[in-house]
Amino acid sequence: MPDGLSNSTLVNGSLVDHLIAVDRFEAGDFRWKNLRHLVIMYISKYANGSKILDLGCGTGHLALELIQKGYDTCAADLSEDLVDYANLRAQNAGYQLNAVQMDIQNLPYREAFDAVVCLDVLEHIGDDLLALNNIYQALKSGGIMICAVPALSVLYGRRDQRIGHFRRYDKEVLVQEIESAGFSLCTIRYWNILGLLPMALFEKILHREVYENNRYSQSYPSKSLNMLLDRWFDLVENRFHPPLGITLIAVARKP
Repeated sequence: MPDGLSNSTLVNGSLVDHLIAVDRFEAGDFRWKNLRHLVIMYISKYANGSKILDLGCGTGHLALELIQKGYDTCAADLSEDLVDYANLRAQNAGYQLNAVQMDIQNLPYREAFDAVVCLDVLEHIGDDLLALNNIYQALKSGGIMICAVPALSVLYGRRDQRIGHFRRYDKEVLVQEIESAGFSLCTIRYWNILGLLPMALFEKILHREVYENNRYSQSYPSKSLNMLLDRWFDLVENRFHPPLGITLIAVARKP
């Protein structure tokens, strides 16, 4: 989710506002719902234990779902507003999250977690290799990192700039950085092939941001489209690896 843990000046501005604005729709939104399911599947498949850190937890949907599934979950975000929001969400659901405000560029953890999840985080960090090194140090030996980042540098555009993205990632670059940090790659894949055409059209031809308001509308057409896309991601995107997509998802292990 544009869950963000970064040193961007947007952390107390438009990024946080955007996250809180869409939060009420996030639980059922086709992207976030299916990304969470994919992450939980990867944790079940690759992680050797249950101690999880949701790094860049945003409004806390993933962390709460992990707790509900029995994982010993910690959460952190640079934004105090988002940390408070995530803790309140868990509290209202009858759980204790204890999310903390923390900078990914200055993590205090050493060999503490079986898995670290960072979704839509690394693109907000100026020195993303430092962030990867810090995640590596936070993991136990044999622990895994699961990250999701915006894909295809050629698509970098106005929306990326507005919400504080330093970059979009080409697959080869992400693999190189992950391995440079000491990780062994378990799997890497593109995700969300359906987003390619509208993003390319708006950002590179029309030179406008992709219009997303319909995605969070409660109108019947918007809800029907969200339901169809939810089925597409559940039955196709999460089961097969498309050749391209606007998101890259990687799982890597600390030896």
